[in-house]
Amino acid sequence: MKIIDGKGKFLGIINLIDLLVLIIVAVLVIAVGYRLVSARMNAGGGSPLDEEKDVYVTLYASLVVPEVAQSLHPGDKLVANNAFTDAEIVSISRKKADYVSADKDGNPVLSQHPLWDDVRIVIKDKVNPASVILKVANQECRVGNPFIVKTPTVETNCRVRSISYEEPENPAMTMEDKEKEIEKNIEEAQAQADAAEKEAAPQAEPQQEEQPQQQWQSDEQDWSSEGEWQGEQEW
Repeated sequence: MKIIDGKGKFLGIINLIDLLVLIIVAVLVIAVGYRLVSARMNAGGGSPLDEEKDVYVTLYASLVVPEVAQSLHPGDKLVANNAFTDAEIVSISRKKADYVSADKDGNPVLSQHPLWDDVRIVIKDKVNPASVILKVANQECRVGNPFIVKTPTVETNCRVRSISYEEPENPAMTMEDKEKEIEKNIEEAQAQADAAEKEAAPQAEPQQEEQPQQQWQSDEQDWSSEGEWQGEQEW
């Protein structure tokens, strides 16, 4: 049996030109499908064959009302575009908010706000490490970037503090270390300001001791308060 018969048909079934057209169409369909799958699995342009891994993102929300931390719980799913995402909260820690004020002399003073809190949140999501753009909860994630923590009941603005592919062992310890670092920096700045002020102050001249006035007393004469002569006269 001939592959192409006398009528130009492939195996006597389809015309050779029609076969070439079908092959081209099939190649185009495969290429478009590959691009769609690649774009969906890796928005940054990486290979769809790369393995996804868990990523842990540490967020920091400063000077927020206490109800924010009270309303967030480990296991809560984050929301984006009116739908739940794969990102979830792993841990939450909070303390009284730190802020730097100035005393009457203009020196920096570390204080704690009586009402507001600082909140540290660790979230987990699956990403492709080979991706150029990491997206967590459908948001571009970079250290220093703003990040919105949004659940069905809470929404607050945060900053990305760290990105890691290993779960933090002790989230509270990191916050304590940061507090100690801030206090140390403020103490050093205060000491430098005091030293500069002491050097700039003029040195006071030593004061001379006042000599006590000598009081002369007469054994023979005395004056009363009215100015009358009270002494005895000898002629």
